[in-house]
Amino acid sequence: MQSSIQNQSRVKCEARYGSDPYALEFSMRFPSGEHRNMMVQIANMDALPHSAWAFMESVEDGLYNNGSFVASNGNVLEIAVSDPSNAAAALFFAETSKQAPCRRGSINFRENGPALQLHLRDSSDEDSCFGKVVSGLELAEDIEAWLSNEGRHVDLMEVRRLREDDEGGSQGGDEL
Repeated sequence: MQSSIQNQSRVKCEARYGSDPYALEFSMRFPSGEHRNMMVQIANMDALPHSAWAFMESVEDGLYNNGSFVASNGNVLEIAVSDPSNAAAALFFAETSKQAPCRRGSINFRENGPALQLHLRDSSDEDSCFGKVVSGLELAEDIEAWLSNEGRHVDLMEVRRLREDDEGGSQGGDEL
């Protein structure tokens, strides 16, 4: 059953978004009013096709827009959605793959989603990650420090997929 879901997810993702890797921009607003961006790449389609599909669908549906970075345990930042009842593409099962370990800067679903985790450190857990920060990783450390020192969330204003015609971005990108 899982293999069938993974195959269907891979086919749907490639039909809708083209071949991976996929580039995304996370736009944040700190409580100070400062706006900053982080670039993320989704490139584990072979290892985690169901997770990649569910995440890309959630981004296209605007699920992470107006969400926030809400917590840190020193190892991961939790990214919450503004309205979890709008989660259109929930995971049917938690995918794992030795080809997609969670390293510093990696992103995965918290449990079966839709909340995300951004890893601040390499993880020795059995978790697998479908994405990686490719630009702006220092923002994760700034967010973690803000949450630890100020105790206030950082707004995630928008997550959007970059297309080839976007200035400064492309659908693809460097390999992870």
